Amino acid sequence: MKNKILKTVSLILASLMLLVCFSSCRNEIKPGDVSTNSEKPKVKMNVSVMKGPTAIGMMGLMRQDKNEAAKNDYDFQIFTAPDQAVAAVVNKSVDIAAVPTNLAATLYKKTNGGVSVIAATTTGVLHILTKDQNVKTIADLKGKKLYATGQGATNEYVLNFLLEKNGLVLGKDIEVIYKAEHSELASLMLTGEAEYALLPDPFATTVTNKNKDIKKVIDLANAWESVPENNNNNLIMGCLIVRNEYLEQNPEAVKTFLLEYSASVQALQLLDETLDNAEEFEIISRDAVIPVIPSCVYYTGDKMKNAISSYLDILFKSNPASVGGSLPDDAFYYSAK
Repeated sequence: MKNKILKTVSLILASLMLLVCFSSCRNEIKPGDVSTNSEKPKVKMNVSVMKGPTAIGMMGLMRQDKNEAAKNDYDFQIFTAPDQAVAAVVNKSVDIAAVPTNLAATLYKKTNGGVSVIAATTTGVLHILTKDQNVKTIADLKGKKLYATGQGATNEYVLNFLLEKNGLVLGKDIEVIYKAEHSELASLMLTGEAEYALLPDPFATTVTNKNKDIKKVIDLANAWESVPENNNNNLIMGCLIVRNEYLEQNPEAVKTFLLEYSASVQALQLLDETLDNAEEFEIISRDAVIPVIPSCVYYTGDKMKNAISSYLDILFKSNPASVGGSLPDDAFYYSAK
């Protein structure tokens, strides 16, 4: 009898211990608790883009449904002018920014090496427009009066480089007249006042859409690549930069961003979705987006470094101030570890 009582008491105590343990586990681990979730919490990332071709590759990631599915927590800002991007990077309200390549170099200097370029994203979007179908190369512009925009900026430096490499002396073999606004020059082309013009997309596409007799006869990106000393490197006019402080704190998040950005660039081939995105975000006009898609690229590592360093070297030789006064060193170029 005594043994039966002891066994009964032992069973009761064991049952109580199991109940206590189960209750304790239920209190410590709840459904959805971080401790039971194998996925890491999303990392906050502030990303800025500028209206125009440099932002097109980001549009897929900016879509709300894609953003929600992303592994990072993205907050996008859309700027209309380069100085807005500069201010945002300097005051640390932006972690990653899509900017013109020469601006990236300038920011590297301005922030004492505080940013790195992580990807090349946009090849040249500059075109020579005319009704004259005899013009097929830069050399064919000899004796012409060319209107252009971007004096004192990338457009002028690239044009001057290509004129020189094609044996044209500025002011002797060709006259270049600069206008302040792309829209102004587009109007001059449409009225016939300007017979030859250098314009970037989307303005170039807008002109050719309105007057079918006007054609894009020279793509400056192709002309750039044909110069032997450029070693077939692309004319990289747009890139992505990251604040190095953010990169050091969130290296895996930056790697994830690059993967998701790459997927966004590839998704540009889904034309209906891309057109809808252009309309939704008002980054570029709907009728101009498709011709610009081939200009959207994704280069990292050595390919990025070779293309960008070649481009910046040409700008530096034309005007050191265009890249911040000096060429960035190797630390400027991000390489995933």
